[in-house]
Amino acid sequence: MLTKNSEFTQIWRGLDAEPVSVFAQLAKREGAVFLDSSDESTNGTRPISILAAEPERVLRGHLSEPGELATWLEENRVDSGPDLGFPAGGAFGSINYDGQFNLGLYRELLIFCHQTERWFDVGGLSEKIDLS
Repeated sequence: MLTKNSEFTQIWRGLDAEPVSVFAQLAKREGAVFLDSSDESTNGTRPISILAAEPERVLRGHLSEPGELATWLEENRVDSGPDLGFPAGGAFGSINYDGQFNLGLYRELLIFCHQTERWFDVGGLSEKIDLS
């Protein structure tokens, strides 16, 4: 989801900056997330890895009463704009089978496109780590 205040830039990095090594720099930060769809059998979708850390907020609750989560998603929803092929912010975490959720709200992401071997920075997260 592209959030209203999201800005993104493309930053070129070769194979020396694989998602696993970049995530190693983020792993000890609060709310670190590594989502990976790099499997080649993704049914025609572009394989990407999404890295995030230090959410602006963490929400806990139940899907039957989404309250703050629904408000945040609505306030940050963008109905138009380019389809980037990846999210540019969002709510990442877990939802239990009983509907309990624990979600971090992220505006800063690093996205790695495995086909093109290119990094995209949403919100400036790359400025907080050493990608050299």
